[in-house]
Amino acid sequence: MKNKFKFTKMHGTENDFVVINAMIEPPPELDDNKVREICDRRKGVGADGILIIQEKPGYDFHMRYLNADGSEGGMCGNGARCAVKFAGELLNKSELNFTASDGEHRGWVDDDSVRVTITANAEADKRLVDGREGYFIDTGSPHFVTALNEVDEDDLIGVGRKIRFDSSFENGANVDFLNIKDNEFFVRTYERGVENETNSCGTGAVAVALVLNQTKSVDFPIELIFPGGRLSVDKSDIEGEVILGGAVKKVFQGSVFL
Repeated sequence: MKNKFKFTKMHGTENDFVVINAMIEPPPELDDNKVREICDRRKGVGADGILIIQEKPGYDFHMRYLNADGSEGGMCGNGARCAVKFAGELLNKSELNFTASDGEHRGWVDDDSVRVTITANAEADKRLVDGREGYFIDTGSPHFVTALNEVDEDDLIGVGRKIRFDSSFENGANVDFLNIKDNEFFVRTYERGVENETNSCGTGAVAVALVLNQTKSVDFPIELIFPGGRLSVDKSDIEGEVILGGAVKKVFQGSVFL
């Protein structure tokens, strides 16, 4: 007899997630194979990852993030924005304090616009990786930011995969490709753990914004244009933080058998 659990499908600028409410009942047991099955876009629900919303003493909730390949994820900016929207409706709150794999965060909900704080005390480290110049920076997840000559450059996935697994990174890295045109910033991201291009990436947006600020003196707020929509990165009132903002949508609710 298969077990059934309920879920909510959400996306933040088309970075999509299966959200599981574990605030009252324990979450389902999910091994790597089950996570991959749920996230499979042909055989499962389809998602870039799974968010498990759990109780956390002293906070509104804790967000656990599982990558689509089943691995335990680092901080996920768009996932956090979806989690804040989900928990905000559950708790009837518009301002929330929560924790994730990298520590404490704050979040705010204004209808479909959701903002969260992201750690931003990292310095961009200039590197040459697989023949491409760029900057390595950790924003709760490791990122390598490199130039993109054309927004629709061919074989971005192949290039991204090679860089993602480069031995110069201790645990691999997400790869953000930045194209600057007419003073606008276009970004495409190859995500570690998803092992594919995603339509947007929250921690990637922060990584690109920090690189632009630190290396090109671009002032905050900084707006990034991803295939899935626009994300903004602005200063926080706390040193070492920035605020990531953008749209969040609840897509549907359902149940799945495991």
